[in-house]
Amino acid sequence: VVVVTINYRLNVFGFLGSSELANASHDGSTGNYGLQDQRLAMEWVQKNIHAFGGDKSRVMIFGESAGAASVAAHTVMPRSIGDPRLFSRAALESGGYSVWDAHGLNTSQQTFNQLAGLLCPSSSNETLLRCLREKDTATVSLMAQLLPKPCNAEFCCKWAPTVDGVELPAHPFALATKPEPHGVTRAAVPILLGTNLDEDASFVGQSEGPLYWNMTQSDFAKFAKGLYNFTASQINELASLYPPSSFPRTEPSADQPYQLPYSPSWWASIRAASDQDMGCPAKRGASWFAAKHGVWLYHFTRARNGSVTVPHGAELQYVWRDLSALSPPTGTASDVALSESILGYFLNFARSGDPNNPGGTPPPTSGLPFWPRFEANTPRGDVTMQLDVGEKLLPLLERSAAECAWWARNDPCYIGGQMNATQAQKQYAQRLGCGTL
Repeated sequence: VVVVTINYRLNVFGFLGSSELANASHDGSTGNYGLQDQRLAMEWVQKNIHAFGGDKSRVMIFGESAGAASVAAHTVMPRSIGDPRLFSRAALESGGYSVWDAHGLNTSQQTFNQLAGLLCPSSSNETLLRCLREKDTATVSLMAQLLPKPCNAEFCCKWAPTVDGVELPAHPFALATKPEPHGVTRAAVPILLGTNLDEDASFVGQSEGPLYWNMTQSDFAKFAKGLYNFTASQINELASLYPPSSFPRTEPSADQPYQLPYSPSWWASIRAASDQDMGCPAKRGASWFAAKHGVWLYHFTRARNGSVTVPHGAELQYVWRDLSALSPPTGTASDVALSESILGYFLNFARSGDPNNPGGTPPPTSGLPFWPRFEANTPRGDVTMQLDVGEKLLPLLERSAAECAWWARNDPCYIGGQMNATQAQKQYAQRLGCGTL
């Protein structure tokens, strides 16, 4: 394969959106300059990749975290999925169709107003954009760092693409949740996507102070109340789905003398947040695309370097076959084998649009366990491929089915995006950054 990496505008320069910028643009778009840069790179690939031995009819776009959010956006952006087709498959690692993939225009406008207040406090409406554009990039970047996050969630992003109705017609999270009212066409391409076991281990509780890892049952209740505004009944239901008693307290060991003693309630919190934040949205996205196209869903569960968690980003060194951070530096034989398997699946998918590579060229990587398609609403049930070492590399049936069903009934972002949501539900969802979907 030929791998192409790209540059695109980030932060305030890539994703500052507002009605003022929309009115000043030639087409009414705003807040998606980073995505436009990415699409320009895809157009360059279509015109030039043959000079590097590539095949423009077999282009896989893929990314992790914010990269997955970008890929999710391109799968629903009319200008990215139109004619000519810029990509023929898409892979999303830890972030596809999550609520933080994009901001509603109201949320982006709030950030714009705050930045304008810092940089150009005395400008009129007529002179504001000129004033902002006269600022040097270092000043703009510094002031942007001072801005608060526009939403009340630990995993909310300050900068994200904007649902402007032009480039991005609707929020990818909302489309995967309930696409019909939005009337948005999705890319007619196969999809490979997935998440890690402990995605939110890097995020949950850390704003609560240095003892976040020692959460108690009472802290678990405060976490659920503070982040999701759950009632006492909902908190009890959540605790029954993720019972702290089922998680042992981790302790330092000879191999890991600095291991934090994560409490059972901390474990329950991160597993709940990981499902709500990424795991269940990925399954909803898979269900949406599976109705018409091939979809393969994975769950990465290999703890690296003796760690007790499998956090956000843990799969990357396996995808890229870079095991230098493991112990020993090249990883164990099992780690090497897992990396080869994951790389084989990704290469097969890039070549043929199927991680098993039936009928693709060159022949598929041999010796890989069969990865079944994800199919929603079938008698068999949906299938997720568990990516782990040895015999733990296997398909799982109906993974997190009960948990994701519960989140579909209780997730404030999910509920706030429904057509029949109450005003209070919409307002609280907006505080989380998901109200203007």
